[in-house]
Amino acid sequence: MTPKLMRRYEKKGIFTVTQLSYLIRPRRRKAKRAGGKGFKVELQAYALRTGKTFLQSAPQLARSRQEL
Repeated sequence: MTPKLMRRYEKKGIFTVTQLSYLIRPRRRKAKRAGGKGFKVELQAYALRTGKTFLQSAPQLARSRQEL
């Protein structure tokens, strides 16, 4: 987190990671939407609080044919 971003949150009265985690409002995304809008500090704080892992985009897996 950059000092500029820290000052912005301090002006809003947010001083702890727990307070920061309550800023994010997780919503479902449309399936067609590709990529994320970048790194979000609020999402990282929310993941720390809830113990979950969030992905910016779905991983690309190489599929191979298997014998039946």
